[in-house]
Amino acid sequence: MNVIDILVIVVLLLVLLKSLYKGFLYTACGTGLIVLSIILSFIFMPVMANSIKSDAKLFDMMLYYTEGSEFIQDSELAKQSITTISTDEVNRIVAEANVPHPIGKEIRENILTEAFAKDDIVTLGDYFNQTMVRVFINILSLIFLFLCFKIVFGFLLGWFDYSYNLPKFTQYDSLFAVAAGLLKGILTAFVIFMLVPIALTLIPLDFIKELVDESFFARLFYNSNFLLSLIPGM
Repeated sequence: MNVIDILVIVVLLLVLLKSLYKGFLYTACGTGLIVLSIILSFIFMPVMANSIKSDAKLFDMMLYYTEGSEFIQDSELAKQSITTISTDEVNRIVAEANVPHPIGKEIRENILTEAFAKDDIVTLGDYFNQTMVRVFINILSLIFLFLCFKIVFGFLLGWFDYSYNLPKFTQYDSLFAVAAGLLKGILTAFVIFMLVPIALTLIPLDFIKELVDESFFARLFYNSNFLLSLIPGM
């Protein structure tokens, strides 16, 4: 157990304590609204992401800070056209690059499908750069939208509870509240851990990578993050 695990436990405990205080109905509504926020965020993510990508100055700035080609072990390979690289070589290069999850999968897919051919992007290094910055933009757009929806829905739920005073069950309310609160905490953790690939890339320090690799909860909420697996690389 390291500092990441401790922080996750603290967050989950705070969510559970609030769930016990507010009761099952309030917590269940809050959990449902988090699910709705995630769904709406994925629906509107392409709109926000495309607006960022269409801003040349902002896109170039983000491209400069991500610099995915630096992960390629052989600098000469970075200049090579992807059309001259076999599928096996692509798999090996991506594996050796050891880019944060899920960027490697998206890089491989974009290379094999020549996703940026229409933009006259042909070198391996540029494919790393373009894929990484686009994944970052998609993740940041999703999280920003999630926070916006969560704040709005949270305000509406709070107003409704204040106005109508959501009741508590006479039996088993605490048990159901804890179950709903645990689900709410888990979903929240999945969203928070979507920031890990960005942190690992922008702050490439060994001790941060070691913290993530050694964390029990990072293996659950980062390596197995179903939300990250839905992030497109375009």
